[in-house]
Amino acid sequence: MLNSLGRAGRVHEMEKLLEEMRSVGCHITTVTLSNVVLWFFKAKDMSGVAHHWTTLRQAGIRPSPAIYAVYIDLLIKTKQVVKISDVFEEMLRVD
Repeated sequence: MLNSLGRAGRVHEMEKLLEEMRSVGCHITTVTLSNVVLWFFKAKDMSGVAHHWTTLRQAGIRPSPAIYAVYIDLLIKTKQVVKISDVFEEMLRVD
């Protein structure tokens, strides 16, 4: 359902559904959060990308290279280029 809403560009409805899922105790997976970030990016909603990037990181999730690329694109578009090298180094780090 989340992907259907995201694909249709209805990211705010998708976000509400995600919050409802959380509120009833659904386990939100890494894949689910990654998809949410990607749908916000495709909808050109950079504040949504930033919000869900933070959620992903606070959950201790290591993003995929694709999600790192989305976040780096966000940093470029919001003129926060000084952060890119840190994010890129983090992406390359093997823990």
